[in-house]
Amino acid sequence: MSFDQVIPDYAGGSIVNLAASLVAAYGIKPPSLPCRETLIPAAALNKGNNIVLVVCDGAGYQQLQQAMQTGRTPNLSRLAEIAPHGMQQLTSVFPSTTTVALTSLSCARTPSEHGIMGHRQWIDELQSLCNMLKFTTEATCPVPFDEELIRTVPTVYELLSISGICSYTMSAAQYEGTAFTSLITRGSTFRGYQTQSEIALLLEKSIKETTESRAFYSLYWPMIDTLSHIYGPLCHQDPSQACLFEFEFIDLMLGHISDCCRRHGCSLVITADHGQ
Repeated sequence: MSFDQVIPDYAGGSIVNLAASLVAAYGIKPPSLPCRETLIPAAALNKGNNIVLVVCDGAGYQQLQQAMQTGRTPNLSRLAEIAPHGMQQLTSVFPSTTTVALTSLSCARTPSEHGIMGHRQWIDELQSLCNMLKFTTEATCPVPFDEELIRTVPTVYELLSISGICSYTMSAAQYEGTAFTSLITRGSTFRGYQTQSEIALLLEKSIKETTESRAFYSLYWPMIDTLSHIYGPLCHQDPSQACLFEFEFIDLMLGHISDCCRRHGCSLVITADHGQ
């Protein structure tokens, strides 16, 4: 089986540019070019509304299309229909791993700028190959190291904070306080969930705390990537039933999230960090 090579489109068509568009929507000069107007029109975000970003780890464009074609995702289908340009396809970064891509989404910069270049990479200061998700050396007895050693650029949350805009990140409670999470969420208030069923409740709570001010909310859903590592990603020949079931759950919760956004006048943006 052959696959077409996909090159990151940092000139306006990547997740780096999406993050830049979100920063620009709050009236702040972004560190990278925003998305092209044909993908995400600036007017769609620059309404003065607070923005809710949902990141579905590993939920690639073809995977999502196939799940939608099964009829299992009515909320996603409805949201795609009412989006300014419908469902759009962005490129990720290179290499398109979770550690690299989530860091790019968190700071609106390319890997060569933020310095996380792979799931494992050589850290010269430590003279060791390192695991960039666990932030430990790759050795018989791994040694942990602090994220400050490789922090080079501010997060989008820090950029927003400078302008008096607060941010909330909602992710699995087990990630709180880890070096990688601290790296990519610095400047935001972390809200941890025990299960993804809590996401809409945590979002509602966070929005109610900021009704009188502008704010940004980022929600992380990890399980498509997790299940794809276990069962394989969706493909046309042999779709992963586990991933299809997970898309049903994602769709259910997105229905609650979109209802919450509608009640509070927030703009909703849904993306993946990379595909499969």
